[in-house]
Amino acid sequence: MLRALKFALLALIAVIVAAFAIGNRTGVVLSLWPFGLELALPLFLALEATLLLGLLLGGLIAWLRAGRHRARARRLARRVEELEGEMHRLRAATASTPSAPAAPAGPALPGTAGSDLRLPGRSAA
Repeated sequence: MLRALKFALLALIAVIVAAFAIGNRTGVVLSLWPFGLELALPLFLALEATLLLGLLLGGLIAWLRAGRHRARARRLARRVEELEGEMHRLRAATASTPSAPAAPAGPALPGTAGSDLRLPGRSAA
């Protein structure tokens, strides 16, 4: 569906560009003042070349400005790979060690070891 929509949009743009080219075949002279150059071109070619040049320059500027974001993304991707490698090494090390019995959660309370647990006010019988 998306491919067909893209094809239809490109076909529409091609038809518009072709109609513009057919309607604007009159010749114009472009003068590049400081260099003393003059070019005789059809009007549609001069306008479409200007549009294409602007598109390319805009794309180049956008690509250059996004450079720091691409560099940051590469740096973060390397960091993720390092952390994933460390995680796999730690999992492998944890899986290879025998499991030890669980240690008590906190310090031992006085009077809680074995049978010497007495309630206050009661004598041992």
